[in-house]
Amino acid sequence: MIFQSHLRPDQSTVVWLAAVASTLVAIQMANLYQPWVCSEFSRQAARIIAAAAIGAFALVASGWLAGSVSAIPAAPAVEGAVCAAVLIIVLRWRYSRWLKGKRADGHFLQTVLLVGTNEDAAAIWRMLSDEPELSYRVVVVVC
Repeated sequence: MIFQSHLRPDQSTVVWLAAVASTLVAIQMANLYQPWVCSEFSRQAARIIAAAAIGAFALVASGWLAGSVSAIPAAPAVEGAVCAAVLIIVLRWRYSRWLKGKRADGHFLQTVLLVGTNEDAAAIWRMLSDEPELSYRVVVVVC
């Protein structure tokens, strides 16, 4: 790490754990596990960056509470926030690429019931059958 905190090791551990916990809570509160958020990369990246910023703020605030004003780890907070945001964005992007590949092979598909037999229903059925990356598999068509 480029920057070092001026806190004692036991204080430093608690400060970093507070930052990690607050970042994970912010990720949960940003609904990053909802499919409608994960489908748009820009929305997902913005929420990840916001969660990392909240973690950096928690790191600075808990460092201030644990020590004196000179012990505030501002530079490590910025470094940690940038590294965490980049790492999470890259890993989520890689996971989405892996999942699309698996879905193209026919794995991890959601089973759906299609109601209707007109031309529109047939077009939807063809589209879902031709593009398994959309994660749907039509198993039954009800008239």
